[in-house]
Amino acid sequence: AVELESIKQMSSLNVALYKKVELLERAMAKCEKISANADKAAFYRDTIIPAMDEVRRASDELEKICPENVWPIPTYAELLFNV
Repeated sequence: AVELESIKQMSSLNVALYKKVELLERAMAKCEKISANADKAAFYRDTIIPAMDEVRRASDELEKICPENVWPIPTYAELLFNV
């Protein structure tokens, strides 16, 4: 039962992460069409950075429960001490 619940939780978080990444990718594609630097900066502030925060939150939650040996994204420790 514990394993099944873990799988359900990971699956749910994986779907959430996938959707958040899709939203971020769409926002970035929209941003590429903005030519004025001030407008682009405002779009980053108002849209891109919040979307990145959402991706990070979903990823952080998934990282907490995903086994380290299958986690595909570098952890903070790996980024800090192995670069």
